[in-house]
Amino acid sequence: MGLAGEHRRFRGRFAPEGAVRAAVARADVPLRRRTRGGRNGDFSYSLLSLHPINKKKGPGTDLEQQGLQRVLENEEKFYGEEELCGQRYFTAVYPDFAISDACVDCHNDHKDSPRTDIELGDVIGGGVIRIPMD
Repeated sequence: MGLAGEHRRFRGRFAPEGAVRAAVARADVPLRRRTRGGRNGDFSYSLLSLHPINKKKGPGTDLEQQGLQRVLENEEKFYGEEELCGQRYFTAVYPDFAISDACVDCHNDHKDSPRTDIELGDVIGGGVIRIPMD
């Protein structure tokens, strides 16, 4: 079985077939998980956008704003450090691509969507991961 059977190609990138189901399953769902090791093993993950349908899913910090702008412009990951409520965090922002027609249709057709020009393969936001450093 070649790549055609295992992956979809968009904008010069390959996405695993299961990524479509995973992307739909994760959409708009913030997660908190406990990891093993360290005093405070909490980390957070959320999908954010500079053009969110749900206004609560816009950037909440300057670093999130910078990271989302970077992934939108360059389609590359972004790393930084920030302090929130006295706690230092390593923050990573990864591009979130419109990898299926369902993503494109929902974002373009939703009555609250600030954008209606999204195409397959466009960056529509970013996955923000925040890990405590102390």
